[in-house]
Amino acid sequence: MSCDDPGCGSGFACDLSALDPEQRERRALLNEWLVAAAMGVTERPDGYDIHLEPGSRGAHHVEEFISLESLCCPFLRLSVETSPDHRGKVLAIRGGEGVKAFVAAELGFEA
Repeated sequence: MSCDDPGCGSGFACDLSALDPEQRERRALLNEWLVAAAMGVTERPDGYDIHLEPGSRGAHHVEEFISLESLCCPFLRLSVETSPDHRGKVLAIRGGEGVKAFVAAELGFEA
């Protein structure tokens, strides 16, 4: 993730050099799986909840994504939760001021 858009807030940028080439490749694949698995997004005051399709590759590997993303984007607070209806997983993405706009720009939806 990185954002050069002026609407992105505080100029956050992930440091992909914190990952070795194999980790960067794996992170990119996991990111694709998460995007494909997203069934919906819930806006929170400090971020978003991404609801993942039960049984999907994205849901199955969300913890691995969090471990890699935390290395290159330490300004994000990432966690996985059980959905309110107990049917799937929710990727919680939180952070300080400006993170919400950054995440929205990276994921392609309105902040």
